[in-house]
Amino acid sequence: MSEATNGSETIEVEALPTIYDYCVRVYQAMKEEASEETLGAQYGDAEGLVYDGFMTKLIASLNFPVPYYTKILGELKRMDCIRQLRRGGSTTTSRWVLLQEPTVELFVKMPASRKPGGSRIEQLEQQVRDLTNRLNEGSPDG
Repeated sequence: MSEATNGSETIEVEALPTIYDYCVRVYQAMKEEASEETLGAQYGDAEGLVYDGFMTKLIASLNFPVPYYTKILGELKRMDCIRQLRRGGSTTTSRWVLLQEPTVELFVKMPASRKPGGSRIEQLEQQVRDLTNRLNEGSPDG
């Protein structure tokens, strides 16, 4: 049994699932390759760490089972550790802003997603962000 603190509250945790360890390791690998950048207007033009790369290759480089890819990213998004700035593809890297490191408290306390990828509204919000970023990248000012 392990303990985690959340302010003044102590959380008793039997045993953390393997997925938590995978999330920590993926986040650290992303952080090692991330660079400090000015984020878009949706982040108040603040500075932040941005990972630009192929997530499938990063996860494979850590020797995690391929089926865990979706679960790892889902858990990191659920804990609000990362947000996708741009979707990748076979030849295009994805871009992710790193918001906060995964912790036991976040893993235990954050509500579980109803389905991978979040709610329909979250999916639509992400699509709007993706399209806005594409438009900004193609404009002479962006």
